[in-house]
Amino acid sequence: MRVLIRCFGFKTLLCGTFMAVIETLLRIVQPLLLGQMLLYFNTTGIDKFYAYKCAIGIILCSAVNVFVVHPYMMDMTHLVIITYITFHLIDIGISSIFGIAFLLMFIPFQVWLGKKSSELRLRTAIRTDERVRLMNEIISGIQAIKMYTWENFFTSLIEKARKKEVNIIQWASCVRGIVKSFIVFTTRISLFITILSYILFGYKITAEKVYVITAYYNSLSLIMTAYFPQGITQVAETIVSIKRLQKFLMYEELTLSEIEAKNVSIKNGNAKWLDYEQEDTLLNINMKVRSGELIAVVGQVGAGKSSLLNVILKELRLQEGSIQINGRIAYASQEPWLFADSVRQNILFGRTMDQIRYDRVTKVCQLKRDFSLLLYGDKTIVGERGVSLSGGQRARINLARAVYADADIYLMDDPLSAVDAHVGKHIFEKCIDKYLRGKTRILVTHQLQYLRNVGRIIVLKDGAIQAEGTYEELGSMGVDFGRLLKNQVEADEKSSVLSSPPVSRKNSLIASITSLSSLMTNNSSKQDPDEMTEMQTVGNVSSKVFTGYLRAGGNWCVIFIVTMLSVATQLAASGSDFFLANWVNKERLHINQTEDGIVEDVPLRSSLTRMEYIYIYSGLIVLTIGITLIRSWAFFWMCLRASIRLHDRMFRSISRATMRFFNTNTSGRILNRFSKDIGAVDEMLPIAFIDSIQIGMSLVTAIIVIAIANVWLLIPTVIASIVFYYLRIFYLATSYSVKRLESFTRSPIFAHLNATLRGLPTIRAFGMEATLTKEFDNYQDIHSSAWYIFIASSRAFAFWVDAFCLLYITLVTLSFLVMDNGFMYGGYVGLAITQSINLTGRLHWCMRQSTEVENQMASVERILEYKYSLILYISSYCVCINYVSIIFINCLILLKYELPLILYYFNYNFQCIETFFNLIEIDEVDTSQIGLHDLRSKISIIPQEPFLFFGSLRRNLDPFDLYADEPLWRALEEVELKEIGLESHINDGGSNLSVGQRQLVCLARAIVKNNPILVLDEATANVDPRTDELIQTTIRKKFEKMHHKLQAFSSKLDFYRVQEFDHPHVLLQKETSYLKSMVQETGTAMAEALAGVARNCYENRVLMHPLS
Repeated sequence: MRVLIRCFGFKTLLCGTFMAVIETLLRIVQPLLLGQMLLYFNTTGIDKFYAYKCAIGIILCSAVNVFVVHPYMMDMTHLVIITYITFHLIDIGISSIFGIAFLLMFIPFQVWLGKKSSELRLRTAIRTDERVRLMNEIISGIQAIKMYTWENFFTSLIEKARKKEVNIIQWASCVRGIVKSFIVFTTRISLFITILSYILFGYKITAEKVYVITAYYNSLSLIMTAYFPQGITQVAETIVSIKRLQKFLMYEELTLSEIEAKNVSIKNGNAKWLDYEQEDTLLNINMKVRSGELIAVVGQVGAGKSSLLNVILKELRLQEGSIQINGRIAYASQEPWLFADSVRQNILFGRTMDQIRYDRVTKVCQLKRDFSLLLYGDKTIVGERGVSLSGGQRARINLARAVYADADIYLMDDPLSAVDAHVGKHIFEKCIDKYLRGKTRILVTHQLQYLRNVGRIIVLKDGAIQAEGTYEELGSMGVDFGRLLKNQVEADEKSSVLSSPPVSRKNSLIASITSLSSLMTNNSSKQDPDEMTEMQTVGNVSSKVFTGYLRAGGNWCVIFIVTMLSVATQLAASGSDFFLANWVNKERLHINQTEDGIVEDVPLRSSLTRMEYIYIYSGLIVLTIGITLIRSWAFFWMCLRASIRLHDRMFRSISRATMRFFNTNTSGRILNRFSKDIGAVDEMLPIAFIDSIQIGMSLVTAIIVIAIANVWLLIPTVIASIVFYYLRIFYLATSYSVKRLESFTRSPIFAHLNATLRGLPTIRAFGMEATLTKEFDNYQDIHSSAWYIFIASSRAFAFWVDAFCLLYITLVTLSFLVMDNGFMYGGYVGLAITQSINLTGRLHWCMRQSTEVENQMASVERILEYKYSLILYISSYCVCINYVSIIFINCLILLKYELPLILYYFNYNFQCIETFFNLIEIDEVDTSQIGLHDLRSKISIIPQEPFLFFGSLRRNLDPFDLYADEPLWRALEEVELKEIGLESHINDGGSNLSVGQRQLVCLARAIVKNNPILVLDEATANVDPRTDELIQTTIRKKFEKMHHKLQAFSSKLDFYRVQEFDHPHVLLQKETSYLKSMVQETGTAMAEALAGVARNCYENRVLMHPLS
């Protein structure tokens, strides 16, 4: 706050003071001039020339207000000055105190409303943050949600989060309804109290007194019921936002050390991720990596390998001990981080293009062949999170970025796990060992066949260094490499003798279907692979959008009731005004017949007595208050109901959308609708809507009143209406497009921020904070430019509206003098002129708010776009699957980019593909006739990239609470995660668990569900050999009726076609077998072991179900 005041306070104070003085003078002088002018119509002692001077003064006050003080908000200084003037100059006396006292009573009430609004705003922000966080998690893990058929569970979570948010918004809407009602009746109540007390004191009322007071009370009412509470609310909400920003800015920041030599050393290092955790993640770490050394870090899943690298990156702070890092760091994370740009830009990462170095890096990282298969080579857009690439391709690009950085220290977190043995061997030999020779390298790996080729090995167990030394030293120390290695020993020095192209499969003991991402990459078509561009509509908002919004708020009966309440509110308010004018005119006629200033309660040449006028006027005021409050609450209730339904419908559409939608739309683009657009529909649209309706109706009644006072004023009124209509159309053409542009330019900010948060360790490791900050600033500048254009166009529009209103005020004011025939009543003249003066502010605000309604309808349009334009999957009938046989007959499944895929069906991207096939059958049931949700619920999957959700481990295993604790604990015990516990907390994406542990949780999910179909997508790509063996053993034990294992792996995919199909033992006997070439890449010992398993399996006749 102090920083903002220091930067902008003096300039704002200086300009504000100057404008406040001018504004105050104008608001005070103009009603006095009106009162003097009305004397001409009520008495015969006023010269007409004097009346003309007063009329010109009224016009000049409005002109100065338009051209000088144009968008200034009034201040509280009016209150004191107006009180003095009404007491002394207008000769109202003590009666003025009663009316102003009523307004003063609103100050504590407005302060309370402002405080309550601030509290509600803070509570709403917290609930909104929680809903958006949950929505972001759903978008990030949507593939897992669809795989596990958890859409209903997360729908219920979103509904609960939304309900909590809406409960607070409901109270905020109630507060807004009260505030908006004040604008209608506070002036009338104050005027009623003043007139009532004035009459009860025995005085006569005249037009000049009534309408001067009315003008002043209009001014005070705007201050007390509009500007003052709005200022309090905005200041309170601003303070809340500033405090939240301040809290974020005060968080501890990373410290960077100076660069000297090129080594890493840690002494007595203890570290843990969270301060309140009882056990340390790393214990007593002592290590020193010399310049140019290659060190391998090995250990079981959860041993602390990635945490060790995070300590070096200073992402994990040491609780005890010291660390010294000297040199520039390059980091290849275990989970590849890619951003939505070309492959080349992901490798360069903001660095200058050096073609020679770039070619060498891409060659040693085995990317040249991928470039030849990608449609646009290395200029192909990878999409957010690299969705258009395979896991192996993402890993190699991630590694190439680190290698191209030409750093001093390289941290590589299991970079070879996602590639097959042939490619991994090439990368290790040509890249890590040869190209990076002379660099300091720390390699975390599960590929233990490379350990003989590293300088030193660090073995981690339970966060501590169990052993350290060369391969031979550790062997002599008795380190059980046999247990770590299992049957994986030295890799075969010979490359495959086959001439077939290298296969992109990892040396896993579990059969894995082709990665769905890899199949999306190497397409042979020439369709543009770029991500889908966000649709930006042009032109005015369709009537269907308005209809869709109103119908979401209720049926036509509800809409009719709210409309009638709005009309009744304006009729009651305008009726009280017109009744007062008629009363003043009757008083004038009565006074003209009376000699005395003090009058008795006698008939006023009408059927009503003065007390009857008071009773009727009081009834009209009470009626106005009641109907206005009911109207406001009913309207905000309808708008809130519309917002709830629009959000729910959009989320249901999102949850049922195909995976192609998520792969071609950035998360920022989707979150933009669920955050900013929903926020606009929740809060901004109802306010603009009720303002435009309320002020629009008051404008209509003001024009009617002016026409009653002088029928000839209908001519300029019609002309002015036509001018304003076309002026609004002209403005809308610009404003709506600019508002859409503002919404369009906001999405990249969300997407950039989301991608940056996911890749923070990589960004910091490469020292690219400034580059990413500059990119963010560029996106922010583009959005700010669009927002500034919107604000500037709004101000220009307001200026021209007020300028034309000034012309209209001139015509109205002078017309009563020019066309005076001696029979004009001062009450009607005063009412007409005060109404026309109010037109300046009202018409501008009405035009602005009606335009704002259409602008905010852009958010409704974007919400409805997701509701109606998404391709959804449709459920069919349920089917029972018991003993599974799966039959593919002449299957060809095509992407939208005409990419042929096999087995894409089981990766759950059903509706983003066009399928041309004769038949896919499960248990002799045509799968095209089975509902997708029903089919998926019968299939368990262990994905290549496991994803966990925020919450407890129990919720990640059984979100629907279908199982008791016993089977859940048993599943955890079988995957050796029992010590973590069912109620242990899981961070977003499972970030507090290692990738291997996340993979085991996915296996536990499959064990719990025990489905008849199990699909594995490179399930052991990111785990150590021991965990690999654990997964195999568990699969064999728990899914003994399933035979989709490498021991029974009988088909080979290459170039997206089935190249061969038979029992593994049969295929391994063929010299030209693709499967045999893949097995040989695992090394001699592993190849022999696999061949033995296949032979035993074949001899024991443990075969898959017969396939047709």
